[in-house]
Amino acid sequence: MVTNLVEMGKDKQSVSRVVTHFHYTAWPDKDVPTSTSSLLHFWRRIRAHDPDKKQPWVVHCSAGVGRTGTFIAMDILIDEGQARQTVDIYACVTKLRQQRVNMVQTATEASYHTLELAGANIKDDPYSVATMPENAKKNRFDAILPNNQYRAMLTVPEDGRNDYINAVYMPSYKVDSKYILTQKPLSDTVVDCWRLIEARDIGLVVTFTDEGNEQERTVTQLLYQKWPRRQMAPPNVGEFLMLMDAVENRTQSSAALIQCLDGTTRSGLLLVLLYATECMSKDGEVSMPMVIRHLRTRRPQLIPNFMSGCLATPSYTGLGFMHKSVVGKSAGASLSAGVVSVVFPQKRVSKHKGYSPSAMMNAYKMVMETGAPVKTAARQYGVPHNTLRDRVKGRVDPQMS
Repeated sequence: MVTNLVEMGKDKQSVSRVVTHFHYTAWPDKDVPTSTSSLLHFWRRIRAHDPDKKQPWVVHCSAGVGRTGTFIAMDILIDEGQARQTVDIYACVTKLRQQRVNMVQTATEASYHTLELAGANIKDDPYSVATMPENAKKNRFDAILPNNQYRAMLTVPEDGRNDYINAVYMPSYKVDSKYILTQKPLSDTVVDCWRLIEARDIGLVVTFTDEGNEQERTVTQLLYQKWPRRQMAPPNVGEFLMLMDAVENRTQSSAALIQCLDGTTRSGLLLVLLYATECMSKDGEVSMPMVIRHLRTRRPQLIPNFMSGCLATPSYTGLGFMHKSVVGKSAGASLSAGVVSVVFPQKRVSKHKGYSPSAMMNAYKMVMETGAPVKTAARQYGVPHNTLRDRVKGRVDPQMS
């Protein structure tokens, strides 16, 4: 949150002072933010406002040591890393503590710097609930599971059923749990989908379907049927922007449930674009890698080919579609200035040194059940596409290891 404050003296004739106030609202006291990407984005906004640090920054939290010290250390270490291509976190924190005691207050805050600089989050056994025997059969794909920290729990009781559903809370740019991302219900989990709708008082369901069979709902359902099965991205940017507008207009005061077959591929693209365009309208700029990395803390499979080392060319269809969508949406918002930053990773050749039988089976299911291209499924699950094609064509038993 950015606020411009105007300070006036008691004497009306005195000179006024304009103070720009950046307020980060997602950092709990004596803890760390759940995502490094959101804090890095916040830091980038501040540095863009004063890139040369011509004036001192006033940084504060409740005690002025924990979160304050962590942010100051982050700023110092990023500059150090860019200048020297190496950082010394211990030396930086020690020097800060010589100037102010207890800077970077907890061990968690200290270790957080490593995650910031690496751009990653490390969690212990984050999918333990999803892999429990009674829950494993409720997952359409073994490789797409909800993180324990962000999974949507079912609070409406039902005899013989627990609180599990393969669904995760996802943020918009301003609201932490604005959306819920989920897979298309299995025959045995339809009741759980309705329990979720009831528990969260959901007023909008957005569905991407392969079959094209519209289902009757008592809630508002937007059924997008103009995305051919074997295409990586929707063929018409304008029509997809209309879907985005419809979602935004219907989620002003309630959450939305967004679903596709696997709960990540098509619904994930919509979610990324909703987040990115909201960021663009608020800040006047957006970094697509930062948005995707931030959202992947909750659903790691989002935009599977982005920055995965498996891109064929920078003109990859999905990335081009994202760029056109954000630019098109932003143009409609009449922004005074803004740049859409989309960084395309360089091509790297991936060698399949080994893969598990479950990965091959999941790739096979993806092709057979969703109609995805063989190469797409092979890239997502890290298996040789020629071997996968043999199973799809029936030349080899799909169960063969």
